[in-house]
Amino acid sequence: MLAKRVSKTLNQLAGKGYTNGQNMTECWMKIVMMSCIGFVRLNHEGRFLISHTHKESLDDVGEEIQSVMKPERTKMQECFQPGSTPVQAGKLHFLYYNMIGCITTMEHEGYSHIEVDFHDTGTGPRVPSRTDYFGFTMATLNENGSVFANPCKGDKNMSTLMYCPFNSLENNSEWSMRFESEEVKVVALGTGWVAAITSLNYLRIFTEGGLQTLPLIVINNNNLW
Repeated sequence: MLAKRVSKTLNQLAGKGYTNGQNMTECWMKIVMMSCIGFVRLNHEGRFLISHTHKESLDDVGEEIQSVMKPERTKMQECFQPGSTPVQAGKLHFLYYNMIGCITTMEHEGYSHIEVDFHDTGTGPRVPSRTDYFGFTMATLNENGSVFANPCKGDKNMSTLMYCPFNSLENNSEWSMRFESEEVKVVALGTGWVAAITSLNYLRIFTEGGLQTLPLIVINNNNLW
């Protein structure tokens, strides 16, 4: 009799789709155990009902079951820059790597040395190395240019976004933008646009000339997906 009641309850749960929930094993075990002694049953709508005879003594158990069954909100994953490697003091590491090329940097006392290299040296432009006084920790590149960004390190070194085109007839074609009340978390680069996600969960999109083209987009204001 006990085995039949357990089997029946499990079949009912599976038929209603309750067994597909994440981290629900503890909840199902409690329900099955109580169903074995007649405390809990499923009605035709798939709802759990507690016997009136035992309702008062099981109020705390019912609340616990509901708390387990309530889906938990998933926290947003921490930002990371694709194609980068962890920083190692005094050693070369990648700010970015893709099928076009790579951006590497090595920290020195007070500055860093940045190199941009293309896998196909015959077609890619030759990009001179640069000295980095901003402390860039994010970068990306495509055939037309590269983007760099650094986190905020105080009022004297605010978060900065910089775009550097590879082929340009003008010497002042590079541009940069400083963020006073937010900091860049991730950068991206496409055909004709530069994008940055900031600590305020804003997505800022610019043209290659530095003009912001789209309104700020709130990705999420609760740090939850």
